[in-house]
Amino acid sequence: MTWTPTVPLQPGHFTLSVSGMEDSNGRQITDLVSVPFTVVQSRANVPSNLVIEGMQRLRIGRIDTTNLSIFDRPRGRYVEFFKARNRTSNEPVALAFEEKGRSVNGEHLIMEQMQRRFRRFGKLSQELHTAIRRTQDTVPVSIWLASPPKLSLNALTALKNRSANRRPRQVSVARRSIFRRASALATRSRRMGGQNVRPDRVAPVLHADLTRPQILRLRRLKEVGAIFLRDPRGIDDLDDSIEIHNSDHVHGAW
Repeated sequence: MTWTPTVPLQPGHFTLSVSGMEDSNGRQITDLVSVPFTVVQSRANVPSNLVIEGMQRLRIGRIDTTNLSIFDRPRGRYVEFFKARNRTSNEPVALAFEEKGRSVNGEHLIMEQMQRRFRRFGKLSQELHTAIRRTQDTVPVSIWLASPPKLSLNALTALKNRSANRRPRQVSVARRSIFRRASALATRSRRMGGQNVRPDRVAPVLHADLTRPQILRLRRLKEVGAIFLRDPRGIDDLDDSIEIHNSDHVHGAW
């Protein structure tokens, strides 16, 4: 079934409500169906055989990245990232377009920026690099282990499902490896004087409160992949991205 609005819609969030369908005898055979959707301004030419499930508009600078509204087309250069799904095969598809609607390699652009950041900040995130220059107190950080074990998509899904009674053997082996490595790094962090040191329950990450000298010592360890400033606050970015049709599952975590 295809629905077309009778008047042009302005950018924003909407909900299409379809009342229950009836059979030839007037008996209702379906309940009310509500379908949320989002209208955005974009010059991107997304193929009609794809269903868009997520969009984000970014201005990618040399070092900084700015999250832009998807409802107002900004001036200047930016890249639009789409998470989509093939209508026939149901396969996920990632797309990226520049401000004029031309297709670009978004992953390559992000990777280039990451390389520039690494050359400037090393294993520290930009936010953490700034934070430890402004204070002598402890700073909450998240330490990612270097080279986490490689897992299949099914194994990753099972790993995130903490309530599952049975997990693939690959997941069990990976969890034990992560726990051993995170525990060893936690021990070293405590010996350095780190506070509130605790391995993450799922991801290959260690959380701790560390001083600048402790952070600078840890970043030299080969076991450490990256160190980020930990911010436990939630951020509401509903106006800067769209989440429709389970798009919260589009972006992998880990």
